[in-house]
Amino acid sequence: MAINAVHTITLLEEIPTDGHSPMKFLCNDDQVYYCKYRSSHSLNKQEIDFLVYEIICHYLLRKLDIPTPEIALVTILKDSFDPTQLHINKKYAKPGVVCFGSKELTGSNLVSGLELVNTKYEFNKYLNPDDLIRIAFFDLWTANTDRGRNENFNLLTRNHFDGIQINAFDHAFAFHGQRGLRTFNVQWPLETRDNLARTMYFKSIIHYIPEQDRVSIAEKIVNCAAEEIESTIDDAFAQLPEEWAIPDGLK
Repeated sequence: MAINAVHTITLLEEIPTDGHSPMKFLCNDDQVYYCKYRSSHSLNKQEIDFLVYEIICHYLLRKLDIPTPEIALVTILKDSFDPTQLHINKKYAKPGVVCFGSKELTGSNLVSGLELVNTKYEFNKYLNPDDLIRIAFFDLWTANTDRGRNENFNLLTRNHFDGIQINAFDHAFAFHGQRGLRTFNVQWPLETRDNLARTMYFKSIIHYIPEQDRVSIAEKIVNCAAEEIESTIDDAFAQLPEEWAIPDGLK
């Protein structure tokens, strides 16, 4: 397991969001990445942890065979952008900074709250509807606080020749999000707000999955989640760039 390392060639755009406002860069591997660093909305240096959360969740999702975009460590080069192009990221996006990058899935679409599956025919177009149950469990397991808030599911659908594949992305606010930075308390309850399982999109799809099958999917993922967690996290931490100065206690 090795995180790809690339550097920026051209800034395509800055995408304003209420979170990290990723920078969309073309990189030297001829791929486009959505690049995140620190949020300019906060002076909290610990927010660098969000990039670690992204990497950990990426590899945990891969262990669970849940589709998610490829990632990279992206180094910003001096001549790859005009500082006037950046508004939200201008404070931290400097030459030499190493960002977390999520590779663009060409031909994909962001899932919105308006997308409901109303017929069995529409349901049958999906290649991996069972993964919605896995993703909903994953969010509970990792205390992800950002899948369903304001109809933002952080899900992508991508058309393949034989159907539609669901992909999960953007896990910066896992592990209790901003209120859980460098804090762990076993007494904290499950994060059920803004959970995928509460959305009409989720319900419209699993409606066509028999109840016993839903239980079986959940049981299998519970058993799978209990395996190889420590080694996966160890591998992720071993690849973090020194520039992020992550404290040993975070792991």
